[in-house]
Amino acid sequence: LKDNFDFTNQDYKEGIVNSNVRFSLSENGKITNVHASGDCKNVSKEIENVLSHLLYKVDMDKLSQKMVASSYVMPVSVTIDNR
Repeated sequence: LKDNFDFTNQDYKEGIVNSNVRFSLSENGKITNVHASGDCKNVSKEIENVLSHLLYKVDMDKLSQKMVASSYVMPVSVTIDNR
């Protein structure tokens, strides 16, 4: 996530920004339906953008039946240093 995140946006709140990200996994393992909410709406939008455009896919065959869900929630903390 951090390798694809644009930290240069002046609209981002400085300091530690906490967000919760809700997403689904498609049958082929692609991350879909990404929605983030948190301390800074601009950071949340960037998190949504980054996760929606990842080329990474989850290997669905390696997930146990107990781990398969219709949606997932993941806390994300981003530190925006002074510019």
